[in-house]
Amino acid sequence: MKIGRRSGFTLLEVAAVSGLLVIVMSALVLSQGSVTKLLSTTSTSGLVVDEARQVLDVMSTELRWAQGTGLLITAENGASRIDFQTGIGFAGGVTQWSTPITYHVRPSPIDANNNGIADDWRLVRTQNGTNRTLCDFVAAGGLTATRNNNAITLQLRLSRTDPATRRPLRANERTTLTIRN
Repeated sequence: MKIGRRSGFTLLEVAAVSGLLVIVMSALVLSQGSVTKLLSTTSTSGLVVDEARQVLDVMSTELRWAQGTGLLITAENGASRIDFQTGIGFAGGVTQWSTPITYHVRPSPIDANNNGIADDWRLVRTQNGTNRTLCDFVAAGGLTATRNNNAITLQLRLSRTDPATRRPLRANERTTLTIRN
């Protein structure tokens, strides 16, 4: 009687398959980490662009109703400074104007680029001595305003460092509006 060979895997075959499985799983884990970092960077980059768009919408809405003859665009801290008044009502058929409003770029207490140097900026709205930060992460010279008759073009550049990847994230958004007053 002939004794048959037992079915199953040898120790060498099991070791080879286990080694291949470890290599394949390691590659999957490493690629998953890369994909997660990419998604995080893309998401954070989208937030920076979205913030720039929202700030420009707020500014455009208010500037659209500015007094055309009193609107002044000058330079401050290497960026545009916008001084204006908006209509707040009527009295005896005459428009009543707000106290002066200023949009300007000021030094920021936030180290957006994580370099340990106070070289970061923020966009501030000032009225009646009250400052309201519209956004941080403004790049140096990051607000540009130009006027052509009743059309104003605003450009806002934001820059920050992604905390997860330490890569720079930038937004450069622009809008044009027409003054109605």
